[in-house]
Amino acid sequence: METRILHTSLWVDEYFTNLDVKEKLLFIYFISNERVNIINFYQLPTNRIKADTGIDSSFIDKTKAKFHKDKKIFFKDNYVFLVHGYKYQNYGGPQNEKKKEKLISQLSKDVLAWYNNIIDTGIDTSIDSSIDTNDKSIIINHKSIIHIDETKNNIINDLIIFYNQAMKSKFKTLSSNNLDYWLKIYTVDDIKKAIQFIPTNDFWKDKMDLTVLLRRRNPKGEDVDYIGQLLNTRKPTQQLKEGSSAFMERVTKWKQLQIIPTI
Repeated sequence: METRILHTSLWVDEYFTNLDVKEKLLFIYFISNERVNIINFYQLPTNRIKADTGIDSSFIDKTKAKFHKDKKIFFKDNYVFLVHGYKYQNYGGPQNEKKKEKLISQLSKDVLAWYNNIIDTGIDTSIDSSIDTNDKSIIINHKSIIHIDETKNNIINDLIIFYNQAMKSKFKTLSSNNLDYWLKIYTVDDIKKAIQFIPTNDFWKDKMDLTVLLRRRNPKGEDVDYIGQLLNTRKPTQQLKEGSSAFMERVTKWKQLQIIPTI
């Protein structure tokens, strides 16, 4: 069972104390129900609110509109955004950050767009002193996570399309776990160039898909860099042409210098 923290200062908060009894119940319900998550952005249909609180739908809709207008809690369709949630419960650490990213990645594009708009225009950061500096930075950070996640998905889709065209395949999915690591070393164009060498590599042409290409360790547990290996290879025909060209250049130079090499 999860725990929600209710600060005792809530009972002397000017906004809260001016609410009527049912509005207070709904306020507490929205910040403490079982669907509240670590990004303070969750889905909750009206019929569930009615069943849990015993308050009729019309009053629930009226109160939601009031909280939204007062910029205390925001609503879109069945979604609830606790804009001040990070002020009371801040979940930090690498594991929690991964959970946050996962929850955000599951939101539809229109909901993400609404969320971004609320962050950009819905919070009056110059007037609303109830949002402290740390709270604002956390919210903005989550917005950046959304944009980063969208950019990452675009890169993944781009690589999948490029790979399928180069390999004449129907590869569909790609995990981003290793991609983050390799993008710190290579550009997207570097990865695409490596993909172009796969069909001409006698060993890898039938064995390497995008998942294998982005591996950091082989089945033996040894560190590998398949992108770098492919970038450092050349097509055999290209090697032959370049080799022959270089040899003829040397022969021409020998003739100009009237040097006859000893064979």
